[in-house]
Amino acid sequence: MMKHGSTDQSIIIFSTGPRSFALSIDHIIEIINPIEVKKVPLAPASVDGVINVRDTIYPVINLSSFFNLDSIEENNDEERMILVKYQDTIFAIHVSRIETLTSYTSSQLIGDEDHQDDYTLGVIQYGDKVSAGLLALQPIIDSLKQEAFSKATS
Repeated sequence: MMKHGSTDQSIIIFSTGPRSFALSIDHIIEIINPIEVKKVPLAPASVDGVINVRDTIYPVINLSSFFNLDSIEENNDEERMILVKYQDTIFAIHVSRIETLTSYTSSQLIGDEDHQDDYTLGVIQYGDKVSAGLLALQPIIDSLKQEAFSKATS
């Protein structure tokens, strides 16, 4: 975790549905064009299924569903999948579009009541009146694991 006043942290900002999010590039393996998603029985509602990238299977998280937002416009030219690694977990995030690559310092990370939840660390302002929620990956992963466990045991 960054300390107040620390050096710049590089992030990618992307949109999913009507909302923008930010993710540290330290967690990004690669960004790919959308590929076929195979459905998985008993998967959490926010998991679209799995993809096969170079003979490795990854779950696909749909943040629009996770955050109860309008769904992603399918088949748009800007749609992407971001392969993410957080600790020992690797997954893909399905996004509407990649907005920008930028950097911020911890002093630029602010709380925002309109976007306050357990799954973002705060909001980063970029551009004119545009903000992106910095994703808190561990709570998202924990929530999806708990939902998967509940579905499997019920």
